[in-house]
Amino acid sequence: MNRPPFRLSLASPPTVEPVSIAEARVHCRVDDAADNSYVAALITAARIMAEQYTRQVFITQSWVMYLDEWPCENYVEIPKAPLQGISSVVTYNDSDAATTFASSNYYVDLISKPGRVVLRSNSSWPTVDRVANGIVINFVAGYGAAPAAIPQDIRQAILLIVAHLYENRGDVAADMPATAELMLGQYRDVRV
Repeated sequence: MNRPPFRLSLASPPTVEPVSIAEARVHCRVDDAADNSYVAALITAARIMAEQYTRQVFITQSWVMYLDEWPCENYVEIPKAPLQGISSVVTYNDSDAATTFASSNYYVDLISKPGRVVLRSNSSWPTVDRVANGIVINFVAGYGAAPAAIPQDIRQAILLIVAHLYENRGDVAADMPATAELMLGQYRDVRV
């Protein structure tokens, strides 16, 4: 399978974290509200670690994917999961003029992992004249906009990572606790 190289840019980060400061404080047995900003930073760090490990995003986020060329196949894999939808597929000519590729030419495969943009029968990828970043795919990924949409075991793994980072601040490598790894393992996207 020929996968052309791509680049990603986060367009809209999550508006909330998968776990609250209150949940993390209870889990870490932190009584002093003076540590709230530190606990909040650890929650974000733990989410990012878990997202990198699983190759997923948890809370709804908007991303931009840049490609120089179309793949040989009739689909483009979207590298962030779970895919919620495609906002647009835009191509650029050599004069940097944008053309939106009509959504009637493709469908969004939300079942496959990773999700895909798949050409419909009798459709073909449009010509791309610009040598670099001539294809721009805007997409939305994540389990949902609220923490309740995220599987509970992912949320629990994030709490374990937060506690590990809180208890071992300053003297530990950024490794993940083994129990959190086990909990996140079923969500890990392992690509060949």
